[in-house]
Amino acid sequence: MATGGLLLVRAVRDDAYIASMHMIGGALARKYFAQGKSIHVFDPGIDLDALERQVWTAGAYQGRIGAGPRSLFERFVWHAPTPIGKRLQRGRPDLMLRWVEIKGRMVRADWVYHLDPRSRPAS
Repeated sequence: MATGGLLLVRAVRDDAYIASMHMIGGALARKYFAQGKSIHVFDPGIDLDALERQVWTAGAYQGRIGAGPRSLFERFVWHAPTPIGKRLQRGRPDLMLRWVEIKGRMVRADWVYHLDPRSRPAS
């Protein structure tokens, strides 16, 4: 919708993807872990709304990183003062995660994004 020369885009948080990929017990998290891949999951009970507010108010814009499919996503990151999640990988100790990333891209007419716990900003 154009208004006075501005293009307004609806932003939609993909909570279903977050639950599947970045929560303990999520379908994609279980699948990837069973395949021997590492997974990054939020701690149980984490307040995603509060984390998202921190990224928007105190975080930094990274832009698009990498090449290929990775470059489709706009990224915003924030470093939390306390751990917000864990990296789980078979045969290795859990790694506490303190970075949270908002990763979004255009899907049809909406900017669809999700939160991702990280060990460091994407590079």
